[in-house]
Amino acid sequence: MFYISLANLLHDKSRLAISLIGVAFSITLMLFNSALYLGAVRDGVNLIDNSKADLWIIQEGYSDIYRLSLFPDGKLAKVKRVNGVKEAAGVLFIPGLVTKSGNTKEDVRIVGYQLNKPDLGGPWQIKSVAKNSLGEGMVITDLSLARKLKKKLKVGQTLEINNQDVKVEGFAEDAKLWAQPYVFVPVTTAQKLSLNEGKLSYILVKVKPGYRLAAVRHRLEKIGGIDVYTAGEIRQKTIDFWNFKTGMGMTVAMMALGGFLVGLMVIGISTYTSTVERTKEFGTLKAIGSSNYYLYQIVFGHSLIVGFLGYLFALGLTAFLGWGLTRFAGLSFMLNSWLLALVLFLVIFMASLGSFFPIRRITRGDPFIIFRG
Repeated sequence: MFYISLANLLHDKSRLAISLIGVAFSITLMLFNSALYLGAVRDGVNLIDNSKADLWIIQEGYSDIYRLSLFPDGKLAKVKRVNGVKEAAGVLFIPGLVTKSGNTKEDVRIVGYQLNKPDLGGPWQIKSVAKNSLGEGMVITDLSLARKLKKKLKVGQTLEINNQDVKVEGFAEDAKLWAQPYVFVPVTTAQKLSLNEGKLSYILVKVKPGYRLAAVRHRLEKIGGIDVYTAGEIRQKTIDFWNFKTGMGMTVAMMALGGFLVGLMVIGISTYTSTVERTKEFGTLKAIGSSNYYLYQIVFGHSLIVGFLGYLFALGLTAFLGWGLTRFAGLSFMLNSWLLALVLFLVIFMASLGSFFPIRRITRGDPFIIFRG
C-alpha cells in the first residue's frame, strides 16, 4: 500500500517538491524554536544545577536569580551561625562588559564565588586552567567568549572587564546565560569590578546530614531581609522566568502551533488534491471489492510519506541552523531525543488529520458514482 502511495507522489514530482518544502518549513518552525528555547532554559538553570547547594538565599522580595539581588555580606556570618548549616558561601552575580577591539563592548555575566568552596557557585566543565590557583584579578571564562570577541584567547592573556584589567586563568564549557558568557572570579574581585564592595547576590547553603531542610530553612528566614528557597524551588522560578517574564515560553508555543497548522494545511491539501485526481482509480478499487481499510492505508500512506520526508529535511535544516547559531552567535541550542520524538509524533498526528477528509470522500460514496465522477 505504501508503494502505491509513493508511486502516486512520484507521478507529480513538482507538486511533491512544493509539498515537502511547505511541510519541512512548518516542522523546522517547531523544531528550531523549541530547541532554541530549551537551550536558553538549560543555560538559565546551569548555575543552579552545577552548584551543590541545598538552599539559596536571595534578597527579600526577589522571585528569581536574574534580578540584581544585593544584600550586605555580613549576613553570611549570620547564616553560618544557624544550627544545621554545614557550609555557606556568598556569590555575587552581576552583569559586566568586556572591551573588544575598537572600544566596543561585549556583555558577560560576572560570577564571583568563594575560592575555597568552588562547588557553591564556582565554574564547571573546566577545559584548561593554569597551574597556579585562581587568585585576585584572575578569571575563568566560558569558551564562547573568544568567539564573541573574534580573537583567540589563551591562559595568561589580559582582558578588560568593566574598565579594569584581569588575567585569564582558565576556560570552562557550557557556562553562559544564553548569549552572555560567564566570567568566574573570586568574589572580592567581582565586588571591585562592579563597585559593590561588601555586597552579595546570593548565599548558597549546604545542610548538615540528619537535619530537616524545612527546619533549617525556617531558622534562616528569621535572619530577616532575605528569602530562602530550596534548589528545586529556585530552579522552577528560573524556568518560570523564561516562560512568563521574558515571554519566550508563550512565543515558542505560538510558533509551534503555527508550524503545526501550516504543516497540517499543506499535508491536507496535498493529500486531498491527489485523492480527487484519482477518484476513478479509487472507485475502481472499491468496485472490485477493496476494503475501506485498504483505501485508508493508501491515503494515509500519502500523508505519512510527505510528513516523514518533510521531518527528515527539517531535522537536517534545524541541525545546520543550530550549529551556525552555536558556532557564530554563541547561543545555546538543544535538540534532545524527547523533543525529536514529540515532533515526530506531531507529524504522524498531522498525517492522520490531513488524511481525514480525503478518506471520507472515497469511503462514503457509492463506487459506481465515484467512478463516474
